[in-house]
Amino acid sequence: MVMLPALAAIALAGGKLRAWAPRRVAAVGTALLSWNLAFALLPAHSLVYTGAGPALRLRVLTQPAAWFLLRDPNLLRNQLQYYTGRADSAPRIIGLPVRPDAAFRHWLVARLAAGEVVYTDALGGYWPLDRAQLTLGDGATRALNGFAARRVDSMATFFGPYYLTRLGPAAPKCAPAS
Repeated sequence: MVMLPALAAIALAGGKLRAWAPRRVAAVGTALLSWNLAFALLPAHSLVYTGAGPALRLRVLTQPAAWFLLRDPNLLRNQLQYYTGRADSAPRIIGLPVRPDAAFRHWLVARLAAGEVVYTDALGGYWPLDRAQLTLGDGATRALNGFAARRVDSMATFFGPYYLTRLGPAAPKCAPAS
């Protein structure tokens, strides 16, 4: 649908390449600009596609001792560098591993046992089909399986709610009653 104006311009050119009259070039250029403004640039400017916006930035900046396990941490890291001017402004923002292993779970258990605050965005909420989902798959859910989770914040986005969840130590396994 987005490529229809470009295809229409090519179709208007006719068979062999020939010079267009200046009025025709101006009309096609104005039509393409109008199309892009109406259906791409203005709506895209007013939409919040991802949840890593001002609310998440504020939480990271006000809680420098907390850990943030994010599905795609690069967007937030870039925003923090832009707003603070420091490349190392968020050393505790890390990405969830593609294939969670025992070392990651051990690291997470140690953080939680030490009483450190750990947040994640991987539990709940809508996850659009993007590069992060294609590379991570459902590994994030498996990596955090068994840990106590309490939703602490939600942010409205274009794709649906974005949830920030605080992780807690794994719930003890109860022995079955005999």
